[in-house]
Amino acid sequence: MRLKANYLVLDEKSYLPNGKLFTGVGFQMVEGILVRAIEYSNGTEIGEYKSTWICTEGNEIALDKDTLESNDGFEPFIFEGERFTGVAYDFDEEFCVGELLFENGLIKEEISFFGGNSPAFYEGFDNGLDQSISWYSDGSLKQFEIIYSDSFRSSFNFDNQERLKSAMIQGGFLDYMDKIKGKLKYNQINSFMYFKNRCAAPYLSLSGSGINDEFVSYLEMENGLNEIQKIAIGDTSLSVDVLTSIIKSQNVKEALIDDSRDILPKALKELKGDMPDCIMELNYEEIVI
Repeated sequence: MRLKANYLVLDEKSYLPNGKLFTGVGFQMVEGILVRAIEYSNGTEIGEYKSTWICTEGNEIALDKDTLESNDGFEPFIFEGERFTGVAYDFDEEFCVGELLFENGLIKEEISFFGGNSPAFYEGFDNGLDQSISWYSDGSLKQFEIIYSDSFRSSFNFDNQERLKSAMIQGGFLDYMDKIKGKLKYNQINSFMYFKNRCAAPYLSLSGSGINDEFVSYLEMENGLNEIQKIAIGDTSLSVDVLTSIIKSQNVKEALIDDSRDILPKALKELKGDMPDCIMELNYEEIVI
């Protein structure tokens, strides 16, 4: 739990208003400026709070985000007439629901929390590298996205049962991950091996040139494609054999394909002959036989 310190009841130890000993972080704010951030365990101070979410080293000032001026919440953010560089904490009444790192008035890192507790969303910017992550309230991964300059983008989305809903990769995934992994704050998904023990959601979307046969091979290692009922595949590097085998082997009920290769109309018509009850579209036109 993360609270303004003046919300706590202080005695020999620190308590919540309901009488429970406080475990979490207390932020001592004076006129919008952070004086101390203290970690507590069972009502006892255990030390200064050091954020594990954003980089706070070397920043001499930390503020309540509401003390910053902006144009309807848009950058740049101003403090005392100048573009702000430092740390800001976002409060919803007594709860700290976010931490932000600013550089020259611009947001460089940002983390938000569910009710001041578990992380909900992170975004960081670093010289052309943009990473964003979101979580469900139970801590499981919801979305993981990386954008690097104009040459690489990957985005993976999961449902609340940790099943893959969509994967989009533009560019060579492994090549770019080797280049940027040292800059990433979080790098849970740094190879296709991550998907070895994952499964796909009943509706799966795959898109982008970085989606290839190797990616699918990891996803299907532990029968990860068994639950698919509907699939959308757009402009990937999947071979025709793998693309059609996904549809056929899993008995998919609906397949939406966006792909300009000349060989596909014939391949999908043959597949439709084997699976007459499956709805198939190629480039937004239904396959009929």
